[in-house]
Amino acid sequence: DFKITKRFDIKLTNLIVYSPYVSYYNDVVMKSPIVMLPSVGTTVGLTKRFKFNINFGTTWQMGGEALNYTITSGMRMLI
Repeated sequence: DFKITKRFDIKLTNLIVYSPYVSYYNDVVMKSPIVMLPSVGTTVGLTKRFKFNINFGTTWQMGGEALNYTITSGMRMLI
């Protein structure tokens, strides 16, 4: 976690998953059973009670290429 300013945070996450099922019948879905899920999340505190979050992540197989990319956003409000 990195606190850039009082209202701006960045979080880095990397998950490594072992998935032994790499084929579906005779078609190979993934070349490697190890998949990495790195993501970067940024949180901006607009007020004391309201925060806005944007995340960027991907799914990447070891020794291969990126399988997909995701961008998500959300809001959090303290009541």
